Amino acid sequence: MTRREILLWLEIFDIAFLASVVLILWAVLG
Repeated sequence: MTRREILLWLEIFDIAFLASVVLILWAVLG
């Protein structure tokens, strides 16, 4: 893997993680 691919995967993972946290909070608080 190149450095660029690793950064891309980290970015995708970060967005997915944030989205899941938001969904969980919305489900709990909503």
